[in-house]
Amino acid sequence: MTSIIEIDPGFFNIVSTEIATALSNMAVQLVQGFWAALIILIYFVLGYLVAWIVNRLLAKAFEASKFEAKLKKKGLHDALLGVSFTSLVYSLVKFYIVVVFLGAAAARVDLGLVTEVITWLVGYLPSLVKGLVVVVGALFAADYVSDRIKGVRFAGAISALVKIFVGYTALVIAMPFLLPGADTEILKTAFTLAVSSVAVAFGLGIGIALGWGLKDTVGSIAKKKKGMLEKLL
Repeated sequence: MTSIIEIDPGFFNIVSTEIATALSNMAVQLVQGFWAALIILIYFVLGYLVAWIVNRLLAKAFEASKFEAKLKKKGLHDALLGVSFTSLVYSLVKFYIVVVFLGAAAARVDLGLVTEVITWLVGYLPSLVKGLVVVVGALFAADYVSDRIKGVRFAGAISALVKIFVGYTALVIAMPFLLPGADTEILKTAFTLAVSSVAVAFGLGIGIALGWGLKDTVGSIAKKKKGMLEKLL
C-alpha cells in the first residue's frame, strides 16, 4: 500500500521567503559592519596623522627650549625609571589624540564591543592623565630630593628610602585614577604598617645605640657618685 504525502506549495514559498530575508539581513549587516570598520579605520589614520604633526611641533619646542638638557643639568633626566620625559609626553599625546578621534568615530557608528571599548577609553582618558601627572610629579620630586642628600652617613640608603616612600605614596594617590574602582585600602594598610615598623625599628636602634654608646659614661659617673648613691639608698 503506497501513501502519498502532499506538501502545500505555500510552505515552500514561506521557507524561501524566510531564507531570502535572512540572507538579505545578513548582507545588510555585513555592509554596515564593513562601513563602520572603514569609518573607524579612517578616523584612526586621521588621528594618527594629527598626533604625528602635533608631536613634531612639540619636538621642535622641546629642542628649542633644550628641555631635556635642563633636566639633565638638574639631575632629573633619570627620574622616570629610564624613560625620558619628552618620550612620555609624545606617547601620551599620540594616545590621547588617537582615542579622541576614535571616540568621534564611535559616535557615528555602532560596531558592538569595539564601540563600547572606544567609548570607555574616551571616558578613561582624563583619569589616566591625572594619575600620570601624580606619578610623574612624585618621581621628579623624589629624584630631586634624593640627589641632594649628600655628605651624610648612609646617604645611599636614605636616598633609596626617600624614593620608595614618595613612590609608594604617589602610587596610593594615583591608583584610583589609573585603575578606576580599584580598592586602595590594602595599599594604605600596608603603607601604614611599613611606616610603623620602620619607626619602631628606628627608635629601637637609636635606643640601643645610645645605650651601648653611653654605657661607659654612665658607669664612670656611677663610680664618681658612689658615695652619694649609698647615702641616698
